[in-house]
Amino acid sequence: MPVLRTLSRNESRLCCRNSGTRRTDRIRTPVPVETIEGLAAAGLFRALAPRQFGGDERELLAVHEALIDLAAACASTAWVGALFAFHALMIQWLDERAQRDVWGDGPNALVASSIAPLGSAVRVGDHFRLDGKWPLSSGINHAKWVFVLANEAGPSEPVRSRACLVPISDCTILDDWHAAGLKGTGSHSLVMSNVVVPEYRSETMVAVNEGTARGMIGRSPLIRRTWKPILYYSFCPWPSAAHSKRSICFVSTPVPERRRIPANSTGRSRPHCCASGIRRRSRPRARCASAGRARDRGLRGLAAARIDYVIARVSYDSAYITELCSRAVARLFRGSGGHAVYERNPLQRLFRDTHTITQHVAMDFDAAREQYARTLIENLQVELG
Repeated sequence: MPVLRTLSRNESRLCCRNSGTRRTDRIRTPVPVETIEGLAAAGLFRALAPRQFGGDERELLAVHEALIDLAAACASTAWVGALFAFHALMIQWLDERAQRDVWGDGPNALVASSIAPLGSAVRVGDHFRLDGKWPLSSGINHAKWVFVLANEAGPSEPVRSRACLVPISDCTILDDWHAAGLKGTGSHSLVMSNVVVPEYRSETMVAVNEGTARGMIGRSPLIRRTWKPILYYSFCPWPSAAHSKRSICFVSTPVPERRRIPANSTGRSRPHCCASGIRRRSRPRARCASAGRARDRGLRGLAAARIDYVIARVSYDSAYITELCSRAVARLFRGSGGHAVYERNPLQRLFRDTHTITQHVAMDFDAAREQYARTLIENLQVELG
């Protein structure tokens, strides 16, 4: 399968080097157009698109491995690339007419999203009228379409979430992504006012979660899976995993002399300093290894039949991986001395990016493990009768 062969480690890092990682971080520019074009040429954006529209319908594992290589060079590039790739699965929730709108000109169409249901969707005949503001839409400057969740309420019905696909030309982009990390994602806010969306470009989240959305009927099990574990598992953990490994590489270089150490002695020559350095690297390595095992377990879980268990397990695993990796990076950063805080030192950017990832709502480790524990108990009660 040659589709993702250009996303080798060397070429993915070349893409990210062309994106100007340090420049992106310094002046808060989105991932450059040439980098997006390179990822499209490599096949990342069509990897999960349906074959009937020229896509490749690849396995999740192949895409994850490509994204890990990307994240090792630039978390922002991997973050945006992952979302553009996995939004292809969300498009397949919708009626085939909506899919044709997106992929009619080719399988590399770029679709952004904002999945917090903050705006409103009001039915007017055979369409919906959208109004509101949606934050944190990563890669929005490159996208042609955007997926948003809106609150729909009928005259005598409870509020429910509805997914709507909207052309970027109908939105106003607010340049408000002033963040500590992941600066190159361009995760700006969107504003819509009286935007008309045809009914076929929308779907209720109840239908999506139950696997009965129009685009899901007769499709592969992957398309019918509940969307949250697949999406969250596919773009949050891997930049943090790659950054923890890079941090270990940086800290593995010899420890520089420090002022508190006598001039005739270095930290490396002192037994207790050597032991401390070994511990400083060994524990993060162990955490990275645990994160890798959790990744493999999560990918296997996505093929399981018990949906409720899959949701809780994969949601837990994604938060667990990010938690382990952020702890590893924090430990390495803390033990790297004053030189780590300089902007010229890549370790401080790895620290900021990794801890920005932990702030995503899906990476709430306490909430994820509580939900997973509840699911385990409920399943145990069912099995025991």
